[in-house]
Amino acid sequence: MEPEEYGRMHRLERDHWWFRGKREAVAALLARAGVGPPRPGDRVVDVGCGTGAVLERFGADAVALGIDDHEEALRFARRRAGARLARADARALPFRTGSVDRLFLLDVAEHVPEDERVFAEGRRVLAPGGLAVVHVPAHPKLWSPHDAAMHHVRRYTRVALEARIEGAGLVPIVLTYTFGGLLLPAAIVRAWKRRADRAGGAAADFGVAPDWANRALSAWQRAEAAWLARANLPFGLSLGAVVRPSRS
Repeated sequence: MEPEEYGRMHRLERDHWWFRGKREAVAALLARAGVGPPRPGDRVVDVGCGTGAVLERFGADAVALGIDDHEEALRFARRRAGARLARADARALPFRTGSVDRLFLLDVAEHVPEDERVFAEGRRVLAPGGLAVVHVPAHPKLWSPHDAAMHHVRRYTRVALEARIEGAGLVPIVLTYTFGGLLLPAAIVRAWKRRADRAGGAAADFGVAPDWANRALSAWQRAEAAWLARANLPFGLSLGAVVRPSRS
């Protein structure tokens, strides 16, 4: 991710509809998988923690640990209380085998050329009864300047994500698209940008919407989350999964 994007993320992620929507989707997937809040003493790890909002919500009352390989991200994350933070690589997690109860891999694997190592490390550190939440961008054909600004290496098909999960010795409990309502608008906007060459360099799509639009989009994402808590979305801009270690 471009360094200036961390500052934007820190300013926006508490209230911006996209970041709130992702957290609502994660909460819905966990509920659908029958997973409650972490217990006191559980080790909750956010890999690629960014500026810290995920641990702030999902690490409460647990031993919350965040890692990121960008010091700029950790600088902002340190402003949020309650989590232990360290600079580390997703391909070599600084945790003992079988020591993590809940692992978040939210929009991380797409940044790493050797993404199979990210999933393998996730499998290694998970406790036998642990689980991981995965979220990645979907549809390689939607590649755009947003992906370049975020330093993505790929976008995933559902088949490719499932192969990575199962190849690492993990079993999907839930696997679905997310951000369904955004798929068509995003496809139109990104195709227009590519054809018109209006990107203006690598820039993320996290624009600041007017308050009324932010409220409307947040309400839409809450409605989608309510759906995800009961059933899969058949299409979407991203893919989300809750996975556990296989027992074999």
